[in-house]
Amino acid sequence: MPTTFMKKSGMQKCTQENKSMPLHQNMDPYILLSTLNMKMRNDNVGLLHVCCQYDLNEKQVCNILNPLGWHYVEAIKQFKPA
Repeated sequence: MPTTFMKKSGMQKCTQENKSMPLHQNMDPYILLSTLNMKMRNDNVGLLHVCCQYDLNEKQVCNILNPLGWHYVEAIKQFKPA
């Protein structure tokens, strides 16, 4: 079942089922980590919101950061070291 999120601007439905992120697959993973954590902290939103806002695939983001020892913690809306 795809994860959905309603965007505030225009109330568009965001689904994580078929998202791709070709630009971010080549991004340095630590810059990706820093950018995502900063965005979630500054906007007080979770990973799904940021992924929908920037057309990223949540699973691909986690697949990039998890092998480096970083895991998303929903309760604090941040990636933290495992």
